[in-house]
Amino acid sequence: MVACAVLAGVLHFLFLSAIVWMFIEAVLLFISVKNLTKIRSKQKEVLSWKYMTVIGYIISLTAVGVSTRLFPDGYVSKRTLVFKTLIQIVILGCPWILGFFTQDSKVLEILFLFLNSQQGTFIFLVHCVFNHEVSHLGVALPLQG
Repeated sequence: MVACAVLAGVLHFLFLSAIVWMFIEAVLLFISVKNLTKIRSKQKEVLSWKYMTVIGYIISLTAVGVSTRLFPDGYVSKRTLVFKTLIQIVILGCPWILGFFTQDSKVLEILFLFLNSQQGTFIFLVHCVFNHEVSHLGVALPLQG
């Protein structure tokens, strides 16, 4: 039971870290595109890698710490946590295994690209559509309009 809660906390931290790092990369890309009109982009205008590392991991760690503090039993679940963990491993890991075999086959390359581009959709399906708590909550809320 404790191992499941720790694994859930680690997964929460890793997913949040990935989201924060994607945001950091988007900001850096924006700054890079903005500086295309100049001949040379100065590295000092952008945050150093030390600050980006702190931002990328501390924000996620803070969010996990706050949710652990507010909901101490929030990460404890028996079967559903194990199932969701296994599904996430399949969703996030298996398409990358295909990546090693794409050099010889165009079909595997297309399958690899499709599965990787749909990871967000698969995660949405697992955590929202197939989640009984979320689906019951969605039905209980009246539509306003």
